Amino acid sequence: AQPERNSEDIEIDFTKWLNGGLPCLVASAEDSALPSYLAVLPARVLADVFEEHGSLLLESNVRTFLSARGSVNRGIQETLRENPDKFLAYNNGLTTTATGVELKDGPGGTRITSLKGWQIVNGGQTTASIAHYLRASKDRTVDGVAVQMKLVIVDPHEASEVVHSVAKYANSQNRISGADLFSTHEFHVR
Repeated sequence: AQPERNSEDIEIDFTKWLNGGLPCLVASAEDSALPSYLAVLPARVLADVFEEHGSLLLESNVRTFLSARGSVNRGIQETLRENPDKFLAYNNGLTTTATGVELKDGPGGTRITSLKGWQIVNGGQTTASIAHYLRASKDRTVDGVAVQMKLVIVDPHEASEVVHSVAKYANSQNRISGADLFSTHEFHVR
């Protein structure tokens, strides 16, 4: 029998896909209680990590992949198919946490070489939709598709409480209806 795995066991080595690691911006003060980073993650890397670790990546996510038929997931699938170059602009991206990060500074800036205990706390729909899109046909690709990512590093001893708070706030924006979006359309403004 295989030993049971949990999210603490997840270790991601970005150098497997990206020479030198994942470029990032340091988004918090050096002495921050929650060191944070911003990055643009290639969709292929995200899909590969999801294929390897599956729902373990989403343990702290309040939603799981519902189906490709839901309007949000259908929109993600359509963007991947019709406008992959606009995916980064159209998609909200990911909010993630990790209990450990390895960084490398160089002339090109800071790079994330590896993560421990990585969790996607907002963006599970995006992640699963990309994987679902690729699984649907061997001919499909996500080359050139990127996803924005916020990464918050949490203390392993406080992880469950802090990850819960990050997930709660990242998933609690006010809902915008289709009517709200069209209210600023030129026709309605006139």
